[in-house]
Amino acid sequence: MAIGVNVFVRATDESAFSDTIPSILQNEIAEKSENVSPDPIQHAEEPLSLQTEIAEKPVDIVNPTFNELQREKTTTLDAIILEVRASYFRPFSKTFRKFVHGGGVNYTLETTIPVWKRWNIWAGVDYFSKGGSMIGIHRSVHITMVPITLGLKYIYWFNRFYALYGGGAGKYYFVETINRVFPMHKTTYRDGWGSVFEVGNLICFNHFVIDIFSSWSFKTMHGLHHLPPNATSSSMKLGGWNIGAGLSYKF
Repeated sequence: MAIGVNVFVRATDESAFSDTIPSILQNEIAEKSENVSPDPIQHAEEPLSLQTEIAEKPVDIVNPTFNELQREKTTTLDAIILEVRASYFRPFSKTFRKFVHGGGVNYTLETTIPVWKRWNIWAGVDYFSKGGSMIGIHRSVHITMVPITLGLKYIYWFNRFYALYGGGAGKYYFVETINRVFPMHKTTYRDGWGSVFEVGNLICFNHFVIDIFSSWSFKTMHGLHHLPPNATSSSMKLGGWNIGAGLSYKF
């Protein structure tokens, strides 16, 4: 009898336990199904949207620095540059060279403003002033030239550090001559158009730019009119060759 009771109890416990397991599993499945979204399309769209985002920006993911370099290069090309310069001016005219003892220092303030692709408006003002003496007559003469430049420059940037350029412009000259040779006028003022061509290279350090250049200017100052009968006046070429350097700030 004892054996029969024991088997009956054990069988009863196993039956109750087997009935409990399905109910527990059903509860867990029900709880998980509540947390899962009933719309399977919503979950299918997430990887699709991610693929779309990757397809729209492949460069940023594959090479994130590419766009930054492109923007930096564009910024460099589109920059406004303000520059101060000093150069050695050697006149083409032998007469003018003797008058100024070979040449002198020319000072310049100029700017370049981008307008289209690599083309830039080039504007500036020069200052050259030096004294000398008339040939054969030891009388002092002083000449001052203030040309205003307006033209175009083509600047080609190889990278963000280095560029080459070339340009051409018109130069409007204001010339003052002071002399003490009788019966010439003591002070005369002349003005007129000339031209200039220039090449150079730019070395960039962040916002600061070093400019090394060479230029060729052309201008003839014609002789004075309405002079006394015993006075003569001849034309003089004021153009010449400049070589120098400048320091710029790139905005």
